[in-house]
Amino acid sequence: MNKPYLLEFDECKVDLSIVVPCYNESKRFPRTFDETYSFISKLKKERNITVEMVLVNDGSRDATWEMIKKYCADYENDKVLKVRGVDVSKNSGKGNACRMGFLYSKGDNLLIIDADGATDIADYQRLQTRLDEISRKGEDGIAIGSRRLKEKDSDTKVERTFIRRFVSHCFHLVVTTLLGLNVLDTQCGFKLYRRKSARIVAIQHLEHWSFECELLYLAGRKKIPVVEVPVTWREMEDDSKVKLFSDPIKMFRDILAIRVLYMFGVWSLDDFLIY
Repeated sequence: MNKPYLLEFDECKVDLSIVVPCYNESKRFPRTFDETYSFISKLKKERNITVEMVLVNDGSRDATWEMIKKYCADYENDKVLKVRGVDVSKNSGKGNACRMGFLYSKGDNLLIIDADGATDIADYQRLQTRLDEISRKGEDGIAIGSRRLKEKDSDTKVERTFIRRFVSHCFHLVVTTLLGLNVLDTQCGFKLYRRKSARIVAIQHLEHWSFECELLYLAGRKKIPVVEVPVTWREMEDDSKVKLFSDPIKMFRDILAIRVLYMFGVWSLDDFLIY
């Protein structure tokens, strides 16, 4: 294969790829896997759908890669959920892990989820329904989970501490001001991409938390339809990877970089960094 799956094939025989970036997740991920497997098992009884899970080890220092290899061996040919693994030997950030997972996914639709299972996996159906409303198979489209959006008659719930809500609102103000993104929640780790739209990861420069802002900025510049969908989300206290005081400063720097470097042509909308 000369190119990663995402760039080599326009269509694949898999309906959905679930991409999970993993950094030191040997303790938290098993619960997420069990919940996801149970959901997919029920979903397959309702409609004929083929699903794979792509687990990306982002240079973990614990037993995460050994865990991934075990899942791959046990579920390589599973009829409910096939599992494949990608190993990034050096920790380089969630953005790069998601990019690698996308590049080696075989699905027509690609769903990013967090390894801690903070978002209810059943909300995938909400995203898929809304994505199907704004685009057809083979076309462009992105549906993103939102912790700030609330629909009438919706049973979605969000549990967050005050400090996290405050930081989120401040970050949203920066993103709106500098990038002009009309998105309430750029950072929810639950997003569904059409295969064609997922290829913007080949242009992506940022490798850490702000990569999602860059992808949404690229989507806006390339006129890719984006829809926000309310999701049920719970704050996971154990071993959070986000540092509430240092990471926002780094993310502000990244947002500024997106604005300036694309504006002055240092980063180009036509540059494919991966071929």
